[in-house]
Amino acid sequence: MKKCKENGAEPQKSLYSSWTVLNQLYDKLNSMLCEIKKTSLLEVASKTEMYGCLRCIRMIVESTQDFLSVNGCQEYFQKLVELSFELDRVTFPILGSPSPEGFLPG
Repeated sequence: MKKCKENGAEPQKSLYSSWTVLNQLYDKLNSMLCEIKKTSLLEVASKTEMYGCLRCIRMIVESTQDFLSVNGCQEYFQKLVELSFELDRVTFPILGSPSPEGFLPG
């Protein structure tokens, strides 16, 4: 459905469009990763909402079908995947384990 024009002008792009929110969440995650590299995962985890950002990105992507029509979509998801792998590399030693029974400190 097309948005209505007001007084013959195109409506402003919503400040809270899915694409805008995704870009803001990406920037937030990227700043968290930089902060982890400067300090520690424990310090950043106590001050930020990393899981919340990741969850929001997932929910927006799952609920929105129009990303293929957005310019820069492919580049965004490529950057997001690279950032996700970097976050995994940094957090995995503490939060995960390749063993099926989970992390068992020795």
